[in-house]
Amino acid sequence: MKINNLDLGINPKYVRIALWIIAAIVAIVVIRKIWRKVRESIDRKILVDKMNQDIINDELSFTNAQYLQFAQSVYEALNDKTSGFWGVDQKKIYEVYRQMKTASDILKLHDAFGTREIDTAWTLGADGSYTLSAALPKLLTKSQLREVNSILRENGVNFSY
Repeated sequence: MKINNLDLGINPKYVRIALWIIAAIVAIVVIRKIWRKVRESIDRKILVDKMNQDIINDELSFTNAQYLQFAQSVYEALNDKTSGFWGVDQKKIYEVYRQMKTASDILKLHDAFGTREIDTAWTLGADGSYTLSAALPKLLTKSQLREVNSILRENGVNFSY
């Protein structure tokens, strides 16, 4: 006795068309994701170049090493796991921003921070590389961001997030 293939009444032509459509959708999704990453990378480079042009060296309050320390403190605060959970140590961020006295200080802090990998799983966001100007609005609440802006205003710094 010969067993025939399952005859479900589906035309193989339609199966091929469906497979091509699925492959096209997958290709579109992958290409969009790659394009988004490339565009973000270009935007970051443009932003960093613009910030570096806007830094006035005479207005810098600290050495390059100190800005790197400040950037590391902010990075650690954004990846705080001291409580056993992911989160943000906003007090540590406020401490850093209280020391910033000029807009050039802020821009130099952004430059020192660069682009860093930040674990944002606790926000249900995708982990990824972030600049400081992208990370703060994503990881701080609106009231915390207002506090950072308030600290900058108190210091006479014309900069806000």
